[in-house]
Amino acid sequence: MIFHKNHVGVFISLIILLVGCQSPVLKQSLQDNISQLRIIVGAEGFYQVSFNELTELGLKVDDINELNLNYLGHPHPFWVEENPTTHDPLIRFYAPSPENNLSENLLILSALATDSHSRIISKTSGSPNAISQDLSIGIFNLHAEQQSIYLPQSTGDDRWLWTQLLPEQNFEFFFNGPKTSPDEISIKIQLWSPTNSDHSISVSINNQEPDTLGWKGEGWQTLDFSVDLKDFLENNLLTIQSGSLNDDFPQKIYLDWIEIQYVQPINLIDQIQTFTTNANQLWVEAVLINGSLITQVPGTNKTEVYEIQKGQNIGLINKPDTTYTWIPQGQFSSVTSIQPVLNGAQVFPSQPVDYLVIAPQAFHQTLQPLLSKREQQGLKTYILTPQQIYDHLNGGVPSPDSIRDHINHLSERYPDRLQYLLLIGDYSYEILDYQQSIELIPSFFIDTSFGGQTISDFPFADLDGDSLPDLAVGRIPASTKEELAVWVEKILKYEEKLPSEWNKIIAISDPQDEVFTDTAQDFILPLQNQYQTLMINLSSKLDTSSTIMNAFSEPYSLLTYFGHGSIEMWGKDQLLSAQELKGLPPSSAPPVVFSFSCLNGYFVHPQKTSLAEGLLFHPDGGAIALLAPTGQTLQENQIALSNQINSGLQLANTYRLGNLITSAMREIYPGKSLNTDILHTFLLFGDPAMILPKTIPEID
Repeated sequence: MIFHKNHVGVFISLIILLVGCQSPVLKQSLQDNISQLRIIVGAEGFYQVSFNELTELGLKVDDINELNLNYLGHPHPFWVEENPTTHDPLIRFYAPSPENNLSENLLILSALATDSHSRIISKTSGSPNAISQDLSIGIFNLHAEQQSIYLPQSTGDDRWLWTQLLPEQNFEFFFNGPKTSPDEISIKIQLWSPTNSDHSISVSINNQEPDTLGWKGEGWQTLDFSVDLKDFLENNLLTIQSGSLNDDFPQKIYLDWIEIQYVQPINLIDQIQTFTTNANQLWVEAVLINGSLITQVPGTNKTEVYEIQKGQNIGLINKPDTTYTWIPQGQFSSVTSIQPVLNGAQVFPSQPVDYLVIAPQAFHQTLQPLLSKREQQGLKTYILTPQQIYDHLNGGVPSPDSIRDHINHLSERYPDRLQYLLLIGDYSYEILDYQQSIELIPSFFIDTSFGGQTISDFPFADLDGDSLPDLAVGRIPASTKEELAVWVEKILKYEEKLPSEWNKIIAISDPQDEVFTDTAQDFILPLQNQYQTLMINLSSKLDTSSTIMNAFSEPYSLLTYFGHGSIEMWGKDQLLSAQELKGLPPSSAPPVVFSFSCLNGYFVHPQKTSLAEGLLFHPDGGAIALLAPTGQTLQENQIALSNQINSGLQLANTYRLGNLITSAMREIYPGKSLNTDILHTFLLFGDPAMILPKTIPEID
């Protein structure tokens, strides 16, 4: 079976084993005359939906020949077969493997008139009177791969690995073999290890004596495992266990995929099969059951379908690079769900906008007071759901690229007008189903110089591709309406009684290294003539907690931190952690926080609450907004950003938070990779249009 995104053939029986039973079709009370439906599927494979299912959901079809299927906005092959039992037409199609961290894929079935039709017509294969030679030899592939573990430090196209192999635990993989003895068998196992040392695994099939396979080095490794034909059964168990060579301490080893290949004569039986052949012609004698033989050229839409009758002989010319999938009658997979695409979604405003908000529908009502506030301040606002953008640009499939493309199109339609982008919603690197994904706002996975891969909203801000921000972008990573309501209430109260300048600018330094103290002092010193400043050098761990807590109680302050950091805390000595935030004092106007550290803004971890999230959603205190990193960068490169922000504060000519940060970032030369890391990983967690307590112009 193949269900990796780079392969085409599918062994459906294994998909059923790994994915489980599919959910029934989603039934909804719908308006009439629906012209498009989202068809959601659980994995790569061949699927079918009945014509009655579509019309029951409200799809208005005058002529079944007008149906069209699209994937990622492009025509996608499908065919129609008569159901021999109910005479209800069946719409059948192949669904590619989901991309990135999605567990489901999506296609759009349309009844709209179009010049580009994707329907293919089933054929009848040639049926020679007699087979003049032995049956064709087929090469049968079973490629098993699940995306369960995300490792940001791994390299290559696939950051999601199947599982970690442990020395004391067996990894067991069950699979179906052929019903007749194969001529040849080969098994390949792809692994990944982060350490440059000796590694080994033990592998056995059907509880036979295990073989030890060893290698040295870090990164990807593909191992071949030899199987004795007598040990290969119709139902098989492959067992893998991590080990070590020369009794060394076992190293971390991760499984990426397993590929099992066997060679034997082609018999189309009551089992789904995917195979290729090296022969010039495909010859099969006396098919044992009715079914569909589907030919595909991987990476293209070149698909042909042959409806085969029981007892029929088959003779086809074999085309180069063709993959054959045999699906017996009644063994097409059911889709996960079907959803209507409601008409009339307005994805572009009818007039220029200054302030664009993208948020799931569930958050829109909670955001209305903030949108009204921005309108009163003179910003033309517009709000969209991510699903509206996906439906318009990407055939409904969730993608951060679609959101970026929409922002670029909006900027091209109304040049030099859009200033602020607010993203409302959390994200995660865990595997997501479709419904989860449209309730989140995706971000971009990027490679960095330190720590491997992390997350970045910077590509949304770079409209012209010069690696500098053209747009002020902020994110509120709320996962619930309650979290969002806490933040909205805080920011509305914050802007009610803004002073004409910061009450205090505070710099906190990590005592672990003198360089942090020096950097904090260098930040504060130029501001002392304009603002009330406070330098906090945490020299004693005993007074650390109370000192930091008191700093967060200062209203309308700018609080900066210079030091070590991780996802959940400041400093190696836990100067401040997400777990301790419940002890923060209330504040009538919580501080804006600039964290010149590492990882404090890594908001995509599915189990951990980042320090940025904890401060942002802390009621009656915490922080009103934060500039925090999602990755690891060097302190000497962070200074470039802190110096530019310092210059902006001295000029006192910027009264919105996003302008201060974006102007500072535009002064950083992006030609060096370490500078690029700073630009890409320091994200604003807050509203970029938030007004700062500085010299404030009169606002109507």
